Amino acid sequence: MSRQAFAGLVGYSAEWLRQVERGDRRLDKLTTLLRVAEVLRVEDVSSFIGIVVPPQRRQPGENTAPSDVRRALFHPRSSESAPVDLDALSDRLDAAWTGWQGATHRYSLMQRCLPTLLDQICGLADDSAEIMRITAETHRLTASYLRQVNDPPLALLASERALAAARRCGDDLVIAACEGGMAATLLLLGCVADAADVCRRAAARLASGVPTDPPEVVSVWGAAQLITAEIEAVRNDHLAARESLDLADKAAEVLGHDRNDLHSSFGPTDVGVHAVRVEIVLGRPRRALRLASKVDVSGAVSGERQARHYITLARAHAEERDAAAAAFALFQAEEACAEEIVFNGDAHQVVHTLLDLDDATVRSHVWRLAERAKLL
Repeated sequence: MSRQAFAGLVGYSAEWLRQVERGDRRLDKLTTLLRVAEVLRVEDVSSFIGIVVPPQRRQPGENTAPSDVRRALFHPRSSESAPVDLDALSDRLDAAWTGWQGATHRYSLMQRCLPTLLDQICGLADDSAEIMRITAETHRLTASYLRQVNDPPLALLASERALAAARRCGDDLVIAACEGGMAATLLLLGCVADAADVCRRAAARLASGVPTDPPEVVSVWGAAQLITAEIEAVRNDHLAARESLDLADKAAEVLGHDRNDLHSSFGPTDVGVHAVRVEIVLGRPRRALRLASKVDVSGAVSGERQARHYITLARAHAEERDAAAAAFALFQAEEACAEEIVFNGDAHQVVHTLLDLDDATVRSHVWRLAERAKLL
């Protein structure tokens, strides 16, 4: 085959091919490498280009709840042979929450412990306030997990059960926390107006203005304001989003430090993290990156919060077409919480964007990351 014929089949000129052969031009674009391999009828494409070539990408948003969790929600297996130790069950629930917010393999942990917790609360015999609190918190944890694995309908079911149990419990703090979870689920489902209404009820339930005491109330109230800010950003209401962030910031100033009351992380760090996320939702990645330069998440309450913040940064860098910075942010997220890259839909979207950008400086790293994320 002549040089001109080969170059034509690849889609370039004969002069381009001569420059490649002399080393004057680098052959570093993945699509071109694949076309050359196709023209040459290379069988082992992976060895030819030096990386693994996938037959098909897994698209973002394809996660669903594991069958054991789904089974436990619809068909819990209650054990009536022995009474449930409420103190032990409460301790297991707290440990599950701690693992969900801090373990590097938190998704695997939930797949193991949620079915057991859901089975055990099914066997509780009465509707005392403590049993209803445990039931509410178990379903709120389940809903949080289901949102992250992108199963909104099942997350809605768990959120509804959490809120129903919280109302029977009668504790306004528990109810408000469950309403915050419900708002997050409704937002994921695209029910923005309903999510905003639920968030407003959650905040009003605890205080008419910025509360100053007790700290638990300040923390849960502030967390509701952060959810409201994201909801308003989805509505593209810049002013309302800013107002909610300002209210949250005032609540964080009252606290003076990060807290995790009712497993609702809130404090100065969370306000900074959400301010960055709001700017991304509003379509302002450069402003998001400027704000992020002032946010230190190294001392954040949970590894999960750190990982999600780094994924937000990766989104901002990817939107600015800075592949190296986006890849580095994803590596930071993976270090903070290894499984977040596998399950987080935003992370999947960034990885796909980086694969499409095909920046030679980080290509092999991005492909290996995509493999670890099970996107290839």
